[in-house]
Amino acid sequence: MDTSRIGLTGLSMAGDLAPRAAAFEDRIAALVAMPGCVEPWLGFPAEVREILTPSKEETNRIWNEEVVPGLSPADAATMKKRFEPFSVPAMLAARQGRMFTDFYTPARRVQALMITDIVPRIKTPTLVLDYEDEQFYPGQAQQMFDALTAPKDYVKLTAAEGAQLHCSPMAPQVHCEVVFDWLQGTLG
Repeated sequence: MDTSRIGLTGLSMAGDLAPRAAAFEDRIAALVAMPGCVEPWLGFPAEVREILTPSKEETNRIWNEEVVPGLSPADAATMKKRFEPFSVPAMLAARQGRMFTDFYTPARRVQALMITDIVPRIKTPTLVLDYEDEQFYPGQAQQMFDALTAPKDYVKLTAAEGAQLHCSPMAPQVHCEVVFDWLQGTLG
């Protein structure tokens, strides 16, 4: 393995995690954030973020007594899926078809993933992808790109290419072509 040619890509919320790793790992020779994400917590709807209070007990009371009973089946499934990576109890509950009861712990974990202060530490060449009509992290790719001090490129995939929306689900070939062409040009 040629350790001078290690590329790291991060898709979806990993557009926050991969840059975090690159800020502290000198062996990474190229980084791609797809899309650039500096504050994953903002990817959750405002009404979900408002549930979180300084008190774990109050937050979980609001979640279990006021929010969960009013969730439609589709919204409940979305919440289970979006929070399961941040809590073993949430993951296990989702696997059993149940709703998790501790909202506070995974919500604080997502909040802690903010990297606005970490992005300037990245020294490796970086490609930041953005998507027209980005649903989860609108504006964050540009924010990441602007904060980078390393060599950087920004590409916004569009509806004209069929590559709009979060991670361009309808045009993976366009998405991959942009990423792999950039990696080949960057890593040689």
